[in-house]
Amino acid sequence: MKKILLLLPLYFLAICLKAQTDSSELKVPEIPKTLIMPDGTVIPTSSLDSIQKVNGWGGVSLSFLDDGVHIHPQKSKAEQIKTEERLNAHLNKPAPAFTVIDMEGLPFCLDSLKGKIVVLNFWFTQCGGCIAEMAELNRLRKSYDGKDVIFLAITFDDTATINTFLSKKRFEYNIIPSAKKTCVDYDIYGYPTSMVIDQKGVLRFINCSLDRDIKSQLNQAIAELRPI
Repeated sequence: MKKILLLLPLYFLAICLKAQTDSSELKVPEIPKTLIMPDGTVIPTSSLDSIQKVNGWGGVSLSFLDDGVHIHPQKSKAEQIKTEERLNAHLNKPAPAFTVIDMEGLPFCLDSLKGKIVVLNFWFTQCGGCIAEMAELNRLRKSYDGKDVIFLAITFDDTATINTFLSKKRFEYNIIPSAKKTCVDYDIYGYPTSMVIDQKGVLRFINCSLDRDIKSQLNQAIAELRPI
């Protein structure tokens, strides 16, 4: 009985994430027999609770991929607070400079984007939380078509990995591959993380929490920077 109770939260998490990431399929997934750790190790689902306790994880999110169900550890509440405090130290300061190239070969240099609002999303292809918010981010991006707002999705994943992902999922930001240096420069230790940079290149908004309405928060941050 104890094992069943321990698995129930995981099962409901799987249902919720599946519903968010694949709305075209309403079938409730079965409890997976095995899970794939971040390092590629395959573990029995029944051992997740003990592994989570040993590692001090605050929780997990899941990605349902072709090769199986991947675990994405979430930080403990204390670690999340430390991460947010570290990131918030960058608020209202000049954003770190970057020169990057997107999947279509288009260059983006922060210095040359002065006068525009720049929205950043730090993500990776096996991040359950990143995938869960993509539909909202796509709608946000579409609502600013033709306006001076640039949307960049920055990831350390390479082009081949992203192309495989995009063959099944849509992400309509300008996607920047192989951008580990930019992730480091922006002090990114948790995914997804969204930021907004104003027209002068100053970082005005940061959010790295999954417990939020990201589209509404980004809309508000952008609205505060746009002239009436």
